[in-house]
Amino acid sequence: MIQVCKEAKTIRVCAGAGCKAWGAQNILSMIKENIRRFPELEDYQLRAEKCMSRCGGGASIDMGGKIFKARDMEKAVNILFQEQLSVTTL
Repeated sequence: MIQVCKEAKTIRVCAGAGCKAWGAQNILSMIKENIRRFPELEDYQLRAEKCMSRCGGGASIDMGGKIFKARDMEKAVNILFQEQLSVTTL
């Protein structure tokens, strides 16, 4: 069963030049696909941000006001499904 953080209803992925270099577009697509696959996440909104001013070290992902850095798809999946969304069980 997926764990969901009720406070994080919007997931923002930086689409600025630096984050694009870290594969932000691919990460955005992967998150979008996973949100569609899991009905527990259907009320989440996914947004691409012009720039989040958190450059360097990976693509920036903001979930519930916490910004995480993802250097690859595996890290993005871990952020989405293990680190941030493990607060409340549906």
